[in-house]
Amino acid sequence: MTLQELGSIGEFVSGIVILITLVYLAMQVRQVKNEMRLNASVSANKLFNDTANAALTSPELAKIRAKAREDIGKLETWEVELRDHYLSAFLNGIEVVFEHHEVGVLEHLDPEVSMSQIAFFRDTPGADGYWKRNRGMYSGPFKSLVDKHFDSGTQHEV
Repeated sequence: MTLQELGSIGEFVSGIVILITLVYLAMQVRQVKNEMRLNASVSANKLFNDTANAALTSPELAKIRAKAREDIGKLETWEVELRDHYLSAFLNGIEVVFEHHEVGVLEHLDPEVSMSQIAFFRDTPGADGYWKRNRGMYSGPFKSLVDKHFDSGTQHEV
């Protein structure tokens, strides 16, 4: 066997090795992408659940919500602040899920879930005032989505 024939065999074998390496790398990229999706989904669910749990178990927030439903103008400054922190955490959780869905990390997300959460936010007493004061800190597409919800309903401002 000549040196040229050995070189040809070496090129063929290296081509096969490169092909195998590329297939392996494609499998690894797919696996990492699936893990990222799972982690993003778990993270978004945890953020939303933690916020919802805090709101449901907080006697202070329950009192503030009840007081706001009766007469939102009677909320004290500290109550407005506490309510706004809750609204911020709640809306941030929805935005995280929305953004993950927009970039394809959460492909399985039902868009109606985010819509119903935004509608819940919109219907919270004082949410429209919070939104007007803080909408600048949210991303453009998410901001547009929330704006559409506020255009379709009314709420009391504080």
